[in-house]
Amino acid sequence: MGICILISLKPNLVQSTAPSKFFTTTRALDRHAALFLNEFNTIELTGDKASWPYSYLWKIKQIWAGGYNGPLSIWLEGHFTNPNIPYMRSAMDKLGSSGLPIWITEVDVQSGPNQETLFDQVLREAHAHPSVKGIILWSAWSPQGCYRMCLTHGHINFKNLPAGDVMDRMIHKHFSGVFTATTDDNGFTETSLIHGDYEVSFADYNQSEKYMTSARMSQHFEIEASEDILHVKILA
Repeated sequence: MGICILISLKPNLVQSTAPSKFFTTTRALDRHAALFLNEFNTIELTGDKASWPYSYLWKIKQIWAGGYNGPLSIWLEGHFTNPNIPYMRSAMDKLGSSGLPIWITEVDVQSGPNQETLFDQVLREAHAHPSVKGIILWSAWSPQGCYRMCLTHGHINFKNLPAGDVMDRMIHKHFSGVFTATTDDNGFTETSLIHGDYEVSFADYNQSEKYMTSARMSQHFEIEASEDILHVKILA
């Protein structure tokens, strides 16, 4: 289970060594805990100087300087009103330059006529970034409704709202589905795949159907988000 230490970047804590002590103590208690530095407005707004990517990275440097030398991840809340996608991208680029993994959390978009379009843009941008390792939505339903964005109608019939359709399309396109390919005479094939986990099953279709089924093999591999070409070699 991950532990999120909530540290504010606001001025009253800027010079404090407490954050480093928090992380060091937690690491000593549980060396397997996933530790995060949490903040809001870092990718949503351009005008909150206390939460700018530069301020965020400065806080990380302060934590290192305070004596903490364990693992750390970036935890960014994502309560968007009018998403500025170019700024969101540049902010993630800046934070990603640290080499630390990024999680986009509490993702929602303020209700309005373009909510689903803006939500789709935010999801696509976050998912496409090579430093982003996870996305968590802020859309849990309760009898009182949702905070700002529901995916379904809730107690009526739980059918999708437009934001729910956006989420389903994203899952269907990037996180599920079957791709079939045939190798050439040398056993090679190539394709373009989105980053994620894959299970490859392969068989010799020149054999009889009975033998082909019994001889079918599979192999798991992972594709990281990057512009590089990944060569996967499977020895059958």
